Amino acid sequence: GKRDFPPARNAFLEFGLERVERGQIVDKTSFVSTMFWRVLGFFIGLVLPMVGMGLYVLWRDDRPKDAKYPGIGTAITLIVVVYFALFIIIEYILFPTPFIRRFPIKIFPESTGDFIIPFPIP
Repeated sequence: GKRDFPPARNAFLEFGLERVERGQIVDKTSFVSTMFWRVLGFFIGLVLPMVGMGLYVLWRDDRPKDAKYPGIGTAITLIVVVYFALFIIIEYILFPTPFIRRFPIKIFPESTGDFIIPFPIP
């Protein structure tokens, strides 16, 4: 005869949910567990923005409150990266000469300028 198999489950998306006989879903997650996943999702989004965006896409329908935190971490990282990229581009457009050559430090001020230290001495 033909066997009936239960439908496939995604345990990652069903974290903290317990099914009851009548098919209801009961939330069994504790506050500490929920906060752990939210903080972990935020830091994953902050350090690994592509993984954070993936977590956001996975969780946005099933766990919208938890999906918000990897999304926020990813957004912060992208804003910082875009800010620094624009800063470097604008700085290069305004000052095409390298930063070190703009402010040379000479060992002896009376020297002819043959020997220049390329970095400031602490």
